Amino acid sequence: MAFFWCAGAAAQTSAPPAAASAQQPTLEKIKAAGKVVLGVREASPPMAYALGANEKFVGYHVELCERVMKEIAPQARLEYMAITAQNTLALVQNGTVDIGCGPTTNNTARQQQVAFAVTTYVSEVRMAVSADSDLNSVNQLGGRGRLADPADADGRAGKDLRQVVHQPDPATQPEPEPAHERHAAAIDRSAQRQAAGGVPQVTATTAATSATTANTAMDTPLATGAATATAGAFVPAQRIAALGVSPILRITDHANALKRSGRPVIVLGAGEPDFDTPDHIVEAARKALARGETRYTVLDGSPAMKDAVREKFRRDNGLHFAREEITLGTGAKQVLYNAFMATLNPGDEVILPAPYWSSYADVVTIAGGVPVTVPCTEADGFRLTAAALEAAITPRTRWLLLNSPSNPTGAAYGAAQLRPLLDVLLRHPQVWLMSDDIYEHILYDGAPFATPAALEPRLQGRCLTVNGVSKAYAMTGWRIGFAGGPRELIAAMAVVQSQCTSCPSSISQAAAIEALTGPQAIVAERCADFQARRDFVVQALNQTPGLHCRMPEGAFYTYASCAGTLGRTTPGGVLLKTDVDFCKYLLAEYEVAVVPGTYFGLAPYFRVSYATSMAHLREACQRIQAACAALR
Repeated sequence: MAFFWCAGAAAQTSAPPAAASAQQPTLEKIKAAGKVVLGVREASPPMAYALGANEKFVGYHVELCERVMKEIAPQARLEYMAITAQNTLALVQNGTVDIGCGPTTNNTARQQQVAFAVTTYVSEVRMAVSADSDLNSVNQLGGRGRLADPADADGRAGKDLRQVVHQPDPATQPEPEPAHERHAAAIDRSAQRQAAGGVPQVTATTAATSATTANTAMDTPLATGAATATAGAFVPAQRIAALGVSPILRITDHANALKRSGRPVIVLGAGEPDFDTPDHIVEAARKALARGETRYTVLDGSPAMKDAVREKFRRDNGLHFAREEITLGTGAKQVLYNAFMATLNPGDEVILPAPYWSSYADVVTIAGGVPVTVPCTEADGFRLTAAALEAAITPRTRWLLLNSPSNPTGAAYGAAQLRPLLDVLLRHPQVWLMSDDIYEHILYDGAPFATPAALEPRLQGRCLTVNGVSKAYAMTGWRIGFAGGPRELIAAMAVVQSQCTSCPSSISQAAAIEALTGPQAIVAERCADFQARRDFVVQALNQTPGLHCRMPEGAFYTYASCAGTLGRTTPGGVLLKTDVDFCKYLLAEYEVAVVPGTYFGLAPYFRVSYATSMAHLREACQRIQAACAALR
């Protein structure tokens, strides 16, 4: 792979050149020299288009790299050096360049690969900086989700990368775009313009600037896994070095902390119903306690719990499973985690239609897999198309993960939308399907729910249907998720669970049995309440200048575009450049907490959870409207 090399160690996951391994570690060298030199390709046409072929973008690249270096080596100045494909590796090995893209050779596929590597680096830094994340070192940029490398060992040609998704030209889109959009679109533009014969060059900007002292200087080396500068210092495992606590949780926690301090913040970021768990379910838990059912159960669910899940699948979905084909976990997230840990080998790919729940990509990464994100546009209803799926599949693809209705968009796949996707999967027998149906019972306007395994029985042997009680029954804190699938997969997942949590809570299982087998009328009643809230929020957002909101089919989220607010200035003089800026403005000035679309893989949008009271929604929408009206 042709990613950024650091002198002394690799900045990404590829093995470093042998000649470099004996050199002084990069961070120590930077501190000793008082400067860091980043090599930038000056004349490669794919590089020109990956960087946007304009000085402004290169200048932004300089600005972002300064930010990173201020955090990890605050006294070092930043310099850039124009390099070529031929001299990159040598300059890195001899220490002239501290960070450079390479190695590479002078052919089209490799040039595109280098362009992708640089675009990855720049885009990920942009997202980290714009999100004001806890970025501590360059090694945290490694391991993030990416589109498949066109020069992987499977021989996939560079043109396949360009076919993964055809996005609008980013020049027409508000900045910053999510990284996965820029990767495909930049290389796509490169190929199109080279074919047309018009290939302008980009000149690498050279910058030398003194860095101010940051609040905290991190001694973490630039390269993942390198020796720490301070003996005994904590070094995170490589599998989590690029990850952090969910930004959704961080936003919600911050907003709740503001509320506790006395500020009237309205939090529209939570992914859980505001209703209480129904009384008959709570009573079932009390009775289980009274009976003394407080011991371990079977590893992946008691027989009674598994039978309740089997009946739910039969009643609601027309699916028939044996007990050995059912698994229970501590929430649906653990079920997903178990499945990926049980099946993914290093480099195996998991296709994630974007926007997606941010935990999907992180769990895949921890399991050693590669999240392959395929942006799904609003024009397509935020749904994956058969053409995009076909283009994203490679010999290394192991799973497609579908979530319907979706978090964060509320988009749902009916039978008509699923059928073309299932036909694609039938042509690729190595690809398994994971269907996250956790919002199954929060579907509006009388639309019937469709789940892939029921729609296409030929896929049941490689389909895992995941669900739980958290959303439909307002049981998020009870932590019960379940799935049905092939018994070999279920057995492998049990091995993973046996070495982490063991069985789910016995009392939670008793409550979940009652939820699945007891009265179901309250589920429909609460769904009707959610639909009324949806209708109100969508109407209010669409009446707000600068915003546009698609009508979601299910779940309890709206995914609204804030593109019309970008480029405008707040009353305090702050220019809104991204959806992250917009959401920060809402929280800081109008005390409404929402989640930027950047964190779900598609910008410029923001997610509103309307799982709160109508009174709070009215007040929140009024504040959002006032915030947008105040922009200049």
